[in-house]
Amino acid sequence: MKKAYTLLLTILLLTIFSFLSIQILQTKAIKSENIKNQFLYIQAKNHLIFLEEYVKSID
Repeated sequence: MKKAYTLLLTILLLTIFSFLSIQILQTKAIKSENIKNQFLYIQAKNHLIFLEEYVKSID
């Protein structure tokens, strides 16, 4: 009977730690994606500013 409880406890702990690790990895992936999108937004904004200044300098 003791082995059954040990096995059940092991499976339960493994399930909990797996769930937590998946949540942590998803959070890191979302954070990485947000940083990438933020960089792309800044880069696009700089390109638009440059384009506006270039069009004004042509006129």
